[in-house]
Amino acid sequence: MGIRELLDLYGIPYAGPGNRHYRQGWVNIRCPYCGGGSYKFGIGEKRLGGFCWSCGKHSVKDTLLKINHRIHPDDFQRVWKGRKVLPGKPFAPRGVLKTPQTVPLTPKHAGYLTSRRFDPKTMQRLWGVQSIPPGTSVGKLPVGNRIYIPISAHRKTVAWQARATFDTDLRYISPPDEMTDIPIKETVYGMDHVSHTAVICEGVTDVWRVGPGAVCTYGTSYTDEQVDLLGSVARRVVCFDNEPVAQRKADMLVNALGAYPGQTFAVQLESGSDPDNCDESELNELRKYIL
Repeated sequence: MGIRELLDLYGIPYAGPGNRHYRQGWVNIRCPYCGGGSYKFGIGEKRLGGFCWSCGKHSVKDTLLKINHRIHPDDFQRVWKGRKVLPGKPFAPRGVLKTPQTVPLTPKHAGYLTSRRFDPKTMQRLWGVQSIPPGTSVGKLPVGNRIYIPISAHRKTVAWQARATFDTDLRYISPPDEMTDIPIKETVYGMDHVSHTAVICEGVTDVWRVGPGAVCTYGTSYTDEQVDLLGSVARRVVCFDNEPVAQRKADMLVNALGAYPGQTFAVQLESGSDPDNCDESELNELRKYIL
C-alpha cells in the first residue's frame, strides 16, 4: 500500500494534476493545523516526511490522524514498510558530456578573480577553474574568453558552466542537457566538499566565497532532484540573498527540506546582500559557528 492508496481508503482528498499545489513526488493535502481550503501540506512519497507551506514541519502520522482518527495502525505500518528511504540519490549518466577546450588561468582571468577577492591558485586547485581560449565553441555554443567552471558529482565532472568576465547580458552559459552527463539542475554545486553541514547559496561565486561546505542551486529556483540531494546532508543552512523574493524562496526551500531527516534553518547576512559581497569577518563567523 502506498500513501495515495491510504488516503483513498480513508477518504482524504489530495491535489491532482492541474492543481497549483500538485508536484511530482509529493502528495498534497489540506493542512489540519492552520486550516484553509488549499492543498498546502506536502507528503514526500519517498521518505513520507511532511510539511505545510504555511506552518512548517509536522509528523505525517499525527497529521493524518488529526484529519481522520479512525486510520488503523496496521494500515500505517503497511505504508511505512513500503517507503523508500534513500541515503542520497546516486548519479546515473544520461547524456554525453562535452566540455570546451581549456587552458590554465590566463593573466586576464586571474586578474579578474583577484579583483573579486579570490585567490587564482586556490580557484584552480580547489574548484578546478580554468580559462577558455577566445573563439572556442562547444558544438554551436560559443563560450570563448570565459572562465570554465566544472561541476562534479562523486569526484567526477558531469557538467560545467562558462562565466563571462566582460560586460554581457549572458553572464553564465550552461550546456544543454544532452551535452552533460547529468543536467545541471539535477546537481548541487559543491556537494563533493560537504560533510555534515551544507550552507546553501544561490550562485557559484557565493560558494567560492564561503568555501568548502557551501553549495548552490544555481539561482533561487530548485528542483526535486536538488532537494533530494540536499536532504541527504544532516544539517542544511539556507543562505540566499537578502531581498524579499529570495527570502521567500529560502523559506520554501527550508520547508521542503523539513520533510527530510536532520536539521534545516535559514540565515540572513547583515554586512552584505549575499556571501559574495559581505564582510570577511561575518563570513568567518559563518564558517566558525555553522561549518
